[in-house]
Amino acid sequence: MNDLATTATEINRLHQQAHLPPAKPRTSLGVWAGDVWIPEPSFLYCIATYNGTYWVAPAPGEGTHVSRLYSGERMSTDGFAWRYTIFAENNDPDLSDQWYVGTRSAPLNRAGVHGILKSYGLDDFKGAKIKGVRFDDTLERPFGEPDPGQWYWDAPLPDDDFYVNLQIEGMVNEHGVPLLL
Repeated sequence: MNDLATTATEINRLHQQAHLPPAKPRTSLGVWAGDVWIPEPSFLYCIATYNGTYWVAPAPGEGTHVSRLYSGERMSTDGFAWRYTIFAENNDPDLSDQWYVGTRSAPLNRAGVHGILKSYGLDDFKGAKIKGVRFDDTLERPFGEPDPGQWYWDAPLPDDDFYVNLQIEGMVNEHGVPLLL
């Protein structure tokens, strides 16, 4: 009789659990689509390599922030578009790296994150240590972004005057993000 009561209790417990939504994964290594690494939504990634630490974070509105903190030689801004990329010296005592590069605004296409990481110097995805943790919040700005006073830009581009004028007129903020009027 006791075995029958135990079995009924166990069946009831399993029946109740079957109606629960499946648990959300707590960690992620991202998804590979062929040779392209794609971050999963709602995950904060830290990618550690010999040449720096890369961060991929969810941003408001389905976007994704990408940044790199590194030491060594300062990256040149040649070949990068001012309106998309921030370069800076890092003076944050909590972050040991000397330099920063990151997205000025959050790209909406997660499949494009792979190319951004490569342009920032991540040349060996397969050899990198990738760790993603569930992050159900979003970051307004990329991880580790220094104050605008520490930013640098050493490549003249024809659109610089255009964006500086938009900033002076109050149409974009210091990050180059358009302001709603």
